[in-house]
Amino acid sequence: MFQEGAVPGRVDAATYGHEAEDFSQDATQLDVWVFDKVKELFAEAAKNATLDAQLREDKLVFFLHLLGLDTTGHAYRPYSKEYLHNIQIVDKGVQEITTLIENFYDDGKTAFVFTADHGMSDFGSHGDGHPDNTRTPLIAWGSGIAQPVVVEEGIAPGHDELSSDWDLDHIQRHDVAQADVAALMAYLAGLAFPVNSVGELPLSFLSRDLAEKSEAALLNARGILEMYRVKEEQKKASELRYRPYAGLGDDAHSVEHRIASIRKLIDEGRYEDSIKESAQLLKVGLEGLRYLQTYDWLFLRALVTIGYLGWIAFALTTVIDLHVLHGKTETSRTLFSTVFFSSLLVAMYGSFIASKSPITYYFYAIFPVAFWEEVYARRKALKAGGAVLFGHITTAGGVIGIFVEAVASLAFLESVVRFFILQFWTFFSQGSRL
Repeated sequence: MFQEGAVPGRVDAATYGHEAEDFSQDATQLDVWVFDKVKELFAEAAKNATLDAQLREDKLVFFLHLLGLDTTGHAYRPYSKEYLHNIQIVDKGVQEITTLIENFYDDGKTAFVFTADHGMSDFGSHGDGHPDNTRTPLIAWGSGIAQPVVVEEGIAPGHDELSSDWDLDHIQRHDVAQADVAALMAYLAGLAFPVNSVGELPLSFLSRDLAEKSEAALLNARGILEMYRVKEEQKKASELRYRPYAGLGDDAHSVEHRIASIRKLIDEGRYEDSIKESAQLLKVGLEGLRYLQTYDWLFLRALVTIGYLGWIAFALTTVIDLHVLHGKTETSRTLFSTVFFSSLLVAMYGSFIASKSPITYYFYAIFPVAFWEEVYARRKALKAGGAVLFGHITTAGGVIGIFVEAVASLAFLESVVRFFILQFWTFFSQGSRL
């Protein structure tokens, strides 16, 4: 909840751990405590002129963290009487605080945003990626918020099987990403979009006209593109040979060219076209940020994969040496192998130093080099072990048979793993009704 226009304020039980010690038995008290603190704050303002003046400053934000619902849901599951009772307490508390704030300011300039950080399965858990856990409510009302879109007949746009039992089929549903909530709050409060925020301003939530929405959409896109510019400059400074993102890499697709085109559309009054272009530009900016964030992923994945394969090969040579050859073979290193693997590691470390890579890159590099150097040194064990294990196979049919058995074994293991993953998903997504 926040007063339009950011002097942030936070009220939650976690902030005052010593006062929340008695809440362990009844988590609803965590929410009651938050509501009581807000009431005390405004009651004190009636007697304290300084506090009253502070509460009436422009761009004031109130953040209420209602931890009780989360705690009760985990402890008793979302269909329990305890959880439903906690919901009733929160509903009443939100109504009281809303009325309190509106009466205090009495100017119609307060906006309210109610949401959550995650959902919950029937089992009282979250984190498995099921829509019940990743979709959360977002309800906004007050100053600057558009009225709900109501349809007289049929089902309003946006609904699906997950909202079929909400009894809200006549009201249009506007889904947003969780990162978009920060952009919405910042805009309503008259603040700059948060630094490093990748949220897209949900224009459907705003009661502004098309001209204002077009300006807001362009501002949102420019914020994302500014982040891209800064991060690209950082990447350029650290890369020996930087490869620019293709979507913003030439004059025809440059940021300046596309912003100028959008500005021209706005000046011509083509607001809907400008909003579409801004949304597309924002999407390209997010793709550019993703490109920069994953710039080294191909190299790192290859490095990690080679390291895992090296570990498997090393483990295989160890097993053959100990249990097939009974430790009879010795490691055999050459000057060439020592120079080769050492030079490879030095070359990678040198590139990491030049590109100012994180310390983790050094660990990623050392394991594949170390494992494969050891495998090369034990190459005689692999050769001798292969002769012992497969020396009796002299025909093409025998080779094909070994190959088929290996593929069948891998397929069996894969099916077992998939079966257990499916059972795990089903159990935690549908929950247990014990």
